[in-house]
This record gives sequence, structure tokens and C-alpha cells, in this order.
Amino acid sequence: GEDGLFSQTPPGFHIGVDSIEVIYFVGSGSAIHAGWYKGPDTGEQNGMLDTIRNNPYLNSLGIVKEDNIIPGNLFYSHARYGYWDMGWMANNGRLDQGDGLPDFTGPPPPPIPALLHCEPETENAAAMSGGIVKFALSGECFIGGLGYALTETEVILRWSKKSAENPDYIDPFSRERDFEGYRIHYADINQDAYYNLLGEYDRVDFAYMDDKDSVMTYPVADTSGMPPCHYVANGAIADSGVWGCLKAIGNNIGFADTTIEGVFHKGIVKNDSTYEFRLTTPSLYPRYYAVTAYDFGDPRSGLASQSTRPTANAALLAPAGTPKKPVRVVPNPYRAYEDYTKGYQGGVKWENQNDGTTEFYAQQDRRIEFTNLPKQCLIRVYTVAGDLVQIIPHNIIGDLSHWASPSSEAWDLNSRNRQQVVSGIYLFSVEDLTDEGGHNIETGKFVIIR
Repeated sequence: GEDGLFSQTPPGFHIGVDSIEVIYFVGSGSAIHAGWYKGPDTGEQNGMLDTIRNNPYLNSLGIVKEDNIIPGNLFYSHARYGYWDMGWMANNGRLDQGDGLPDFTGPPPPPIPALLHCEPETENAAAMSGGIVKFALSGECFIGGLGYALTETEVILRWSKKSAENPDYIDPFSRERDFEGYRIHYADINQDAYYNLLGEYDRVDFAYMDDKDSVMTYPVADTSGMPPCHYVANGAIADSGVWGCLKAIGNNIGFADTTIEGVFHKGIVKNDSTYEFRLTTPSLYPRYYAVTAYDFGDPRSGLASQSTRPTANAALLAPAGTPKKPVRVVPNPYRAYEDYTKGYQGGVKWENQNDGTTEFYAQQDRRIEFTNLPKQCLIRVYTVAGDLVQIIPHNIIGDLSHWASPSSEAWDLNSRNRQQVVSGIYLFSVEDLTDEGGHNIETGKFVIIR
């Protein structure tokens, strides 16, 4: 920033009238001083560093003007601030000129919720590639996306506690650990405006607020010794300022199972490392599910609460059977004259859903579902005469599904010649391609009525 010189100087070191906080920078050679706007200029900037030429300490290090304070090979790490790219606010009450690079980003929300470790019986959205669910080698797992598990009736979302709540993460604007809570969402279309709120969980903490419920201080969990109401100035209790009272931030329900004012709230804590949200939902009806993290903003600057976007970690999921049961075809029989857009299995839409893409064609968006499949298999559809109608890959190369399911695969009733099949009885075989499956084959039949 314009008055933001940082160096390896002792605490309390001054240039002009500015007090300098000690921050250490490391170059490709050895530890060095650094931290000033490099330019461009043709001399001194007439900022707070006008006395730099007369500063014995900096002059002894070869620094005689602003232009050579930041070496080109500079990078640094700091225990509290983490990685810093010279573009964040310096909290100095001035308009900082920055480094001249178009790399400014706005106030950030907390890190995106994700499953960062191997959780038993849990898949990870990071393993999704198109419609294929990749499976890790034995003893390994995918990490970095939203974790999930599917049963015959439930969608289960899982994420690590230390993703959005990383103790090493400091908001680079407020310089605070400002995480506040989580929200769980679902949508039929993966766009922010279409997401609905399923649940919200936040820290149990309190802050001073004015008579309009605007946050005036940073939230604290322990309010012992703090007066219920007091004058507040500059984010702290003061003898003069604006009158504020301690109030809860958000819902204040916490993350574990708890009772507040006689109302029971279901928590999301699974174990010491993992959160979990369970939702009962219609089988074979895919919807987008997402978990967002939000902070409490910055009372000092008036910045509102910032939240991650649902689309940042959304996963398209649905309960889809289990490989422990025989393979089923749903619906069976399939009636082409049935308007499955108006309701199926409790009134949810089944097919012909316009997803807004150029690939949407109403007649070709037919759908029957093979359920209770092995995690990886090959489905073949035949006529009763033995003619091969279609080959449908499941979680292997060639799988073109639009949603992820370890145990279910859709077919649009198009043949290998890209023609809609006619009425009749059809046979199918499912070849198990998992390591333990041994290419075992299961067979069955279904009916199409037009």
C-alpha cells in the first residue's frame, strides 16, 4: 500500500510517521526486506516514504528510492496472513495504489466446503468426469470435492471440518478468522438463482449491534464479563461512540444436535473431522446438491457477509438402489404415451426436462433407468429375436450420463442407429466389470408400449 512499507526491522521501527509491522519476506536467495509499491514513477511518490533517502537503516541495505524495494523474484509467507500478492487492503485508511497489475479480487468468502480426506463408504464429486464416476485404487480415494453417499432413499452429503474452517486461513481483508456457518442447497438447474435452501447451521456467537441490528464488533463465543449494552467505537467497547447491545449472530444453533428454546435442531456433526447432511428424497430423481460456507463480514468497513456460490461444489445426485439387490428396470412397462413430465413417484418430474442445452430434444429425452447395478458394468439391450439394440456403459469409458450414480444408469430408448425403439418385449444383460465381479452376467426383461 502507499504507506505500507514492510521490512525486517525491529518492532516499532518508523519511517516518517508510520509504524511498521514486522513481516518477513524470502527471495530466491536469502531472507530480504520488501513490501513497497514498486512504481512506475520517475522519482519519489511524495507519499509516506519521502524520508527514505535519509533513513540510515534502509540506506545501509542499498535502498535509496522506492523503485528498488521489491525485487523481481520476491515471494513470502507469513504465519498469520498467509500468501499475499500485494493487492489486498492494507487497512491504512488510504486509497492504495497497488502494484499496477490487473489482479485485484473482491472480498473473499471462506474456502469452499470439500471432503479433504478419505471417509469410509463415501464417494467424492472430484471423481466425477462428465457422467463417469471414477473409482480409486484400493486404499486410496479422491479428495477435493463434495463428498456423498447414496442409499435407496437418501442423499448424504459429507465435507471436512477443516475445509472452510481451516485454522490457518485468515480473511485477507478483515484480517480475521471470520467463518460463521454453512448452508445446504438443492436445485433442478445448476445456476445460482435456482437453488433452494435446505438447512443452515452457524456458530454460537454474539456481537454488539446497533438499534438497526447492524453488526458493530467482531463476534465472540465467550461473552462473560462483557456488558449487555455499551457504547461501541471502532469495533471495540469505548467511553464514547454508538450505543450497541450484544445479540446473536445469525441463527446461533451450532453444528451439533441441540435444543434451543424447546425446539430441536438436527445437527451436521458426524465425527471429529467430518460434517454430514442427510436428506430423504425420491428415488432416481437427480437434483443438484451443494454446501456453501459464509462469514460474518467486516463490521469495521461495513462489508456484508460473504458466501461461496452453490455452483462451486454442486453435485448432481439421486438415491439409486444398491448392487446387493437384483437389477431392475424403472418404469416397467414404459408407456410412451404417459406424460412423465407431470409427475412420477410422488409427483416429481421424470423425463423431458429442458435443461437449457442445445442437446435437448423432447422425443429423444425419453428415459428408463437400470438400477441396483454394480459400480462398473456394461448393459446390453436385445430384442426377443436376439438382435443387439444398444450397448450402455456404466461408469466406464463411453458413459455419457448427465448425473453421477454408482448404482444406476439411464437409457433414452434410442438404438445404436439413433432411432427410437418400437413397442415390444426387450431383454437385457448386465456384465459386472468390477475387480470383484469377475464378469458375472445378470439378465432380465422389460416392456415398451407405444
